[in-house]
Amino acid sequence: MHIVTSGWFFIRSETTRGRCCLFRGRSISNPIIWTRFTISAGCFKDVGRYRRASEMYTRVLEIRPDHWRAQLNRVVCLLGSGKDQEAMKSLSEAFKMTNRIEVYDALRHLKMLKRRREEGGSVNWIVEDASKFKLVDEKTGERKLLIDALRIREIQKATKLGGCNVEVIKKEKEGIEVRTSERSIRKSELEFVLRRLLHFLPPETFQCAVRAIDEKFWAVLDVTGSGNIDYKMFFAIISPICYGSPEKRKRAAFDALLCRASNDGVKVHVYLRYLRVVYLPSLGFTELIGINGGGEDVNIPFREFIDWFDDPDQGFGVMSSLVKLEAGDRARRGKYSCGVCKYRVGGLMLKEISSHFCLCASCYSECRVPFAFQKEEYKFKEYIVE
Repeated sequence: MHIVTSGWFFIRSETTRGRCCLFRGRSISNPIIWTRFTISAGCFKDVGRYRRASEMYTRVLEIRPDHWRAQLNRVVCLLGSGKDQEAMKSLSEAFKMTNRIEVYDALRHLKMLKRRREEGGSVNWIVEDASKFKLVDEKTGERKLLIDALRIREIQKATKLGGCNVEVIKKEKEGIEVRTSERSIRKSELEFVLRRLLHFLPPETFQCAVRAIDEKFWAVLDVTGSGNIDYKMFFAIISPICYGSPEKRKRAAFDALLCRASNDGVKVHVYLRYLRVVYLPSLGFTELIGINGGGEDVNIPFREFIDWFDDPDQGFGVMSSLVKLEAGDRARRGKYSCGVCKYRVGGLMLKEISSHFCLCASCYSECRVPFAFQKEEYKFKEYIVE
């Protein structure tokens, strides 16, 4: 049996005893493949063409009836097109496939939309000025850092690197060093390395992740379009968003830079500029011009590298906020709900200490508050919901 996707295909045969073998290919023997329907449906959904998107997700489910994500996306599209009854039926089918937290969130969102329509579609929240948001103590992170962390989380989710164990990067780096002494390798070779790092992804999801990695990382590292990537710098840049403790992520980045540099020196300034160009909006793409020209190799210990790395102005000081947001992946059934979007809060939660309403990280970053609690000043305290 052949399961074909664009660029990658699986071949399952009796001789392989039920195991899947992955091959690289260009031709597509069957043009009607469910991955293309999934991509098309996502594009229609993003531009608000919900009716067309729901039709595409229906075709995906005809090919893959067990695809619960397609079923949930179909629920969203049916809601967007005003077909509540069909959305409820589709949600019931999703319940039969899985009991993941996303299904419960979709059900809660469905009930909330229905209630809003019955109330005439009124909005029960307002956007306040950011100057009204005050912090109770120093442990509560700044709103600007949270906004940056949310952007990085989007990159983390799109590239799927949040599920890549940072300790495996060192093994892959050493394997490349055995095969070649060059600092740069071709994108195609690095893509095979990514396949091993992201081995837990199905092929269609892996392709989407590679496209996101190409747009966010390789486009920055290969400005000239040569097709060659400085793989050690690449590993150093992705280490902060991979799975592992903050200490291990920083160590992986430092080790990659140490192997890259000559005479045991590390170009800290160049690395930090790359980080800020890729992850933070403070530097534009034009800042890449001459990015390798500044800064000398500096022989520094790991502890001093951490000080450079954690600097909020010149480094990657957003790491602590990012780790707090990641805690939401482990908090599956929190008892707190956001006062604005009504979704259950997992991981980082901001609580207003006088009015006692809670906000999720997203609503807090956008300065949204419930209309019933509008006032001149808000004091928030940060909590981690496990």
